[in-house]
Amino acid sequence: MAESYGERLEQIRRDMSLSKVEFAEFLGIPYRTYQDIASGKVAKPQEDTRAKVDAALGARTRGKTQEEWDSELTAFLRLLGAYLWALPATERSSIIDQMIIDLALRDRP
Repeated sequence: MAESYGERLEQIRRDMSLSKVEFAEFLGIPYRTYQDIASGKVAKPQEDTRAKVDAALGARTRGKTQEEWDSELTAFLRLLGAYLWALPATERSSIIDQMIIDLALRDRP
């Protein structure tokens, strides 16, 4: 099953060894809001809440979780995976390596 936004935040909180109250303060959001997100009661937090969390944590929470991906992207990724696995291992490795380099350099200034 895909990791939810709340599960991702809970894992980061545990990794930082903070209590839930301390973590909510660190994020700049009310404790109750954090509790609702972490418990799954709120699956998709409001934009201003996500902006505060992203600002506090940087890229650690950016991007969509798997359940937020649309079906076309999922289908494309499955097709790409099938294509890559159909290649000979030596070609596959070099193509994947080049894709990683291209993606890493894509957002550089």
